[in-house]
Amino acid sequence: MLRVDQSRGTFVVTKPIQYVIGKRVRYNKTLNPQGQNPSFQLLQVVETVADASIAQRLEIEVGVSVALIERLAFADEQPLSIGSIALLEKGKGNREKGIGNSKLSKAFPTECCANRI
Repeated sequence: MLRVDQSRGTFVVTKPIQYVIGKRVRYNKTLNPQGQNPSFQLLQVVETVADASIAQRLEIEVGVSVALIERLAFADEQPLSIGSIALLEKGKGNREKGIGNSKLSKAFPTECCANRI
């Protein structure tokens, strides 16, 4: 498929990716059926303190130490999005939810307090 942009040129356009936005959307399960190969690149992992926004979302006090993970998501090696996840040291939060058997749970000895920021 081609797209013509006036004064810019003609561009090859790939089929748009259909991505449902919701509470529990799985990246791999959304892209794989569309023939897309999902992958991630870790941009940074930093220890920081929760500001008001992070503290509210994780249900913790402002100033509590958290790990902030930023990663770049790809679909067929094309950048798609940048996301941040805050993780709280195990036992420090009010929530019971964890990250279970995910790759993050194997990489970090932490419990996720379930919110992307």
